[in-house]
Amino acid sequence: MTDFRALATRTTAVVGDRLFDTTVELAGRSVRARSDSPFAESLRIGTAATSITILDADVGDATVDTPVVLQGIDYRVGGPPEPDGMGLTVLRLRRA
Repeated sequence: MTDFRALATRTTAVVGDRLFDTTVELAGRSVRARSDSPFAESLRIGTAATSITILDADVGDATVDTPVVLQGIDYRVGGPPEPDGMGLTVLRLRRA
């Protein structure tokens, strides 16, 4: 019988395969991510921050000021990682 942790890890990886739309450089390593731009086009709402969503397993030791390169633009992690409790973490970014 498979334990719950192994099942959750596999499920989160499958979700990531469908959710992630880009690769970022996080602290010098490549990580798959979903990029949320500062302008939500479908809602026509501007926001103050760019963010990325990544797998918890890819957060590593990312903290405030960890360098991130997203689509060739240099950013820094602007706040503490925000895990959602379901295997994904949001990192709020600020321009470097």
